[in-house]
Amino acid sequence: MYKRQRLTLLALIPAAFMFAIGTVMGKTMTRTWEKRQQAFSALSDFAQENFSGIAVIKAFVKELKELIAFRKLNKENEEVNVEYTRISVLLEVLVTFFVESVVCVILGYGGFLVYKGNFNAGQLVEYIGYFEAIVWPIMAISMLIEKTSRGKASLNRITELLDAPIDVADRDGVPDLESPRGGIEFRGLTFRYPDGEFDVLKDISFTVAPGESVGIVGKTGAGKTALVDLLLRTYNVPDGTLFVDGKDVNRVSIRSVRQLAPMSRRTTSSSRTPSPTTSPSAWTKPPRRISSGRPVLLMSGTTSWISRTAMRPFSASAASPSRAARSSASPSLVPC
Repeated sequence: MYKRQRLTLLALIPAAFMFAIGTVMGKTMTRTWEKRQQAFSALSDFAQENFSGIAVIKAFVKELKELIAFRKLNKENEEVNVEYTRISVLLEVLVTFFVESVVCVILGYGGFLVYKGNFNAGQLVEYIGYFEAIVWPIMAISMLIEKTSRGKASLNRITELLDAPIDVADRDGVPDLESPRGGIEFRGLTFRYPDGEFDVLKDISFTVAPGESVGIVGKTGAGKTALVDLLLRTYNVPDGTLFVDGKDVNRVSIRSVRQLAPMSRRTTSSSRTPSPTTSPSAWTKPPRRISSGRPVLLMSGTTSWISRTAMRPFSASAASPSRAARSSASPSLVPC
């Protein structure tokens, strides 16, 4: 009986090593899978931005530059995927190795016991049969470690998103904007993105009276989209710089401000063939009234509109550049 217990303990030694190595490699696989997801996310974002802004890329002859950047992201994505695959295969090999090590221990020490007469051949075969019955569950441990590591990495990304602090929120006790008329005023507004290195907008001041149509015109990266995003309270604005109907947007609820100003993003054709949305005759077409009567933010690639009348602008579509690459030039205002 003692010999059988000793044989069992010897057979468990490789299993203990397998458990320890599996724990360490599981943590490594979790970190590697997170890197893999981040690399794939960066690749997907880059491809989406390039497809949406293909007209601007061609207009500025930046195809080669974008291809080089895309190749670099692809290389990083390839390297992190290869790294994860290596770790996954190594874990599977180690599990197989330790399982076979147990079989070697049983055959070696069990054969020695049979030779000494403490064990007979039938009992040894029976013992090996019992172990073979649990081989598959042991082999499944490597698959379980891999799936668990991937699940933990995905859960960490989801948790990071759900637990992210709310940067733009209502102050305590702010009222709703009552009886909105649509007046908008900017007073010396200077704005920089939270992760930016320079001011996107600097000392912007203008007024849009209720019922008035104003076009915001400027080159790509001049800050047209940022101007409209601030009006919608997508980012925090300094006190006393942005007013709606004479009230500071920081002193009214965000919900009531956003309900006041619906926004439509217009993407025009990137084809060189003239189309109704890119024809100069679009400037002469009569405006299309919005039945709700509320101020409408109509945005295209190079022109943003703040108006109570949605007009058809003449412009080409453009992708939003990265914040670090935005121009510091301010947009211009064109009354309609």
